[in-house]
Amino acid sequence: MKIFTIPTAFALCAAVTQAAPTAAEGLEARQGGYPYGPNANCTFYGPIGVEYERSVPLDSHQHFTGNAASISKIYCIGGDCDWVSDTFVDTHVLSGKTVDVGPPQPQQFGVCRSAAPA
Repeated sequence: MKIFTIPTAFALCAAVTQAAPTAAEGLEARQGGYPYGPNANCTFYGPIGVEYERSVPLDSHQHFTGNAASISKIYCIGGDCDWVSDTFVDTHVLSGKTVDVGPPQPQQFGVCRSAAPA
């Protein structure tokens, strides 16, 4: 009985470990919309024409960009967001506004929440 149980336990652990998504894979899977609530849609602009988008849940939790491109401007719609660079510089972006990031630098993660009433 122990011979059967030990290999089965190892196989189960290996399957669970291999199936666990990385932070970047989890973010990519949510790009079409987070299933538990509304999102802020943010566009990141780089100094040499680099551009990418992220859809971030309005859940006040950290969501990683998974992108190392240097960013000079950020635009968000649908929620207010705080983006943190790799040097821990915080950029606050109000919904519907474009904000300069200076100097251009990669954004590591963001925290978004519902837009404050006007």
